[in-house]
Amino acid sequence: MNVYIINIAISTIVGGGSSILVVYLFKTYFTEKIKGSIKSDYDKQLEVLRGELSTSQSVMNNVLLSLNQGIKASQAEVIIAIKNFWKNYLILKNQLNPLIGTFDILFENEIKELYTQSSNGNSEKILSKINLKENLDTLQNIQQVIEKYRPFLNDDIWFNYAFLRSFTGRIIRETIYGIEKEKIEYWKESAALHELLIKRLTKDEFQFVMDRKWGSLRALQDIIEQKILLQLSNIISGKAAADNTLNQAKRFFELTSKERK
Repeated sequence: MNVYIINIAISTIVGGGSSILVVYLFKTYFTEKIKGSIKSDYDKQLEVLRGELSTSQSVMNNVLLSLNQGIKASQAEVIIAIKNFWKNYLILKNQLNPLIGTFDILFENEIKELYTQSSNGNSEKILSKINLKENLDTLQNIQQVIEKYRPFLNDDIWFNYAFLRSFTGRIIRETIYGIEKEKIEYWKESAALHELLIKRLTKDEFQFVMDRKWGSLRALQDIIEQKILLQLSNIISGKAAADNTLNQAKRFFELTSKERK
């Protein structure tokens, strides 16, 4: 305890001063003492926190550097894979074109009139010249090739590709069956195709396709293609890699925060 303060207190008591002054002096002294102690502890904790943040920042910089180096190293392989994927995607796209030429030109009632007396026979002649079974074989061969590029594609690209392949294969099989029976149903009435659309398209996209009186197959193909192109653009531009790096950083900070707790 400060001797000067004690002497003042004693002098005040001996001199018959007010006891209130003594209480005030002691209270002031201890208050300042506690404040000083708290500030000292705060400064120590602040230095510890600064050290932890500095360490975390250093580790984070190393993590991000490592991720960026890995991304750059694999970027060339990604570009090659995307080029090959797109080349084979265009082959897949072409397998649907013969049916687009039929279903997107004829109205629903005209499809139902095929192989009946109401038909002029021109559409039937066109269909008979298309080797749809060969298209199915092509789809199978494409699948074996494109499977190799899946590690370089994100889930959105792959699911949209898989949808278009399944849809194309299904509509070709149903058309082959309809030609053999000489009774083709309008594709929108197929329960299997309807279910595929609902699973892959948004509500607005689905309604847009189903409401079209003609050109619906082309519209569907364009919607899926635009989704694939958007995701491919994100990969090529580096946006997908940047998003992945950011997510990695967020997960790292979450883990380190839990450890500190």
